[in-house]
Amino acid sequence: MDILNEAGVLNQKVNDFGDVLADPQVDATGACAEIDHEVVGKIPLANIPGAPPIPSEGPPATAPRLGQHSAATLRALGRSDREIGELIASGVLGAFGPAPESVGE
Repeated sequence: MDILNEAGVLNQKVNDFGDVLADPQVDATGACAEIDHEVVGKIPLANIPGAPPIPSEGPPATAPRLGQHSAATLRALGRSDREIGELIASGVLGAFGPAPESVGE
């Protein structure tokens, strides 16, 4: 930057995400909200200008975890708990939380 300044070239440091979050103006304007994520803990989330601010308790939902809705989706498509359990046991399907109770029956 010194070379650019000496040459009279307008320039400025580009902030990274940490710099932005540390800026007092971001805090003063409520530009970011901090939400609790069940897996990774507290994460910053930008409030979008013109959109309603993120509630203090966080958004109504976070992105699903890998496999979180797999069993429910397959049930909705007509698969039985036994079939879903077999897919999980064979490694074809990942699962979030406990497998259907019929696994291993």
